[in-house]
Amino acid sequence: GRGLSWLPVTTRLGLGAKLARVAAMCAPRRREVALRNLRIAFPDWSEAKRVQTFEESCRHLGRGMV
Repeated sequence: GRGLSWLPVTTRLGLGAKLARVAAMCAPRRREVALRNLRIAFPDWSEAKRVQTFEESCRHLGRGMV
């Protein structure tokens, strides 16, 4: 099937980003694992930068899924 291909690209990207945000909120354990990994990989980063990186990663993942 065509899936969501009938929607404009900008709409699909926005939808994907929102779905990723909801998924991240529904999976707090995964969020903590990701943030722990970012702490290990980037100990010099602030917690705010790690959270921002996690959220951006989720948005990109969601966009790629739609």
